Amino acid sequence: LLTALFSILARPTSSESEYAMRAILRLCAFCGGELIAPHVGSVLESLTRVLARVCANPSAPTFNHYLFETVAALVRDTCAAQPGAVDAFESALFP
Repeated sequence: LLTALFSILARPTSSESEYAMRAILRLCAFCGGELIAPHVGSVLESLTRVLARVCANPSAPTFNHYLFETVAALVRDTCAAQPGAVDAFESALFP
């Protein structure tokens, strides 16, 4: 499901789809740390690519809000379950 949602964001016509980002947010928030933990690396990589693109040209405030809420939900849930994951998030988000 996450792969399909991120493929929607990879398309030029829907690169800032609020609906797809909200679905990613709800999926990450609903699954919590234990269920999403095996996929955090790939999700974080995809989110940082989207974040880099959005930082270059921010144009959809609601999409940006959902993007940052998704990153915050990942950090909150993953670091609560695995405190050692803080370093991985810091290196991915603050290069």
